[in-house]
Amino acid sequence: MTYGGSTAVTRGVRSLAVVAVLGAAAIVAVPTPAYAGGCTLICSETMNQSNLPATVARNYCEAGSTGDYTSTQPTCSSADEPQEWRTLAAGERTPQDEDWDTFRVDTNWCYKVFFESFLPWGKEWTSYFSASPQGPMYVKVGNDYTAHIKEQTYGPCRPV
Repeated sequence: MTYGGSTAVTRGVRSLAVVAVLGAAAIVAVPTPAYAGGCTLICSETMNQSNLPATVARNYCEAGSTGDYTSTQPTCSSADEPQEWRTLAAGERTPQDEDWDTFRVDTNWCYKVFFESFLPWGKEWTSYFSASPQGPMYVKVGNDYTAHIKEQTYGPCRPV
């Protein structure tokens, strides 16, 4: 056996490369359910990093992208799973193995939210959501994102 271009070393490197590529392909090929229940790989989640409780829901019920919002309360089921609501205490997060697609911005409140993608090529940004006096708003969290609720303040959002 010789080194520096030997057949045995070259075969070993090729074998490792093939195993790495196949392993990566297997991870990417796993389907991710966008419904309530367990998630296989990448699900939406919310972290309440504010000092007040925050409300989250399993389903958003409308088409859209992360950060989109509606004033219509989501009531739909997804894959025969009923809508579920949960209050996150300060410092609490949604379970990592479950899909939670929505958080509620309460009437007359401003929420500062940082969105972060799990994917290396995904985006990161901060948004401010100001619910009107007429009612709350519901914000979508896409399947490969975490919404970090950073601040909740009463009243309209103020420019930073």
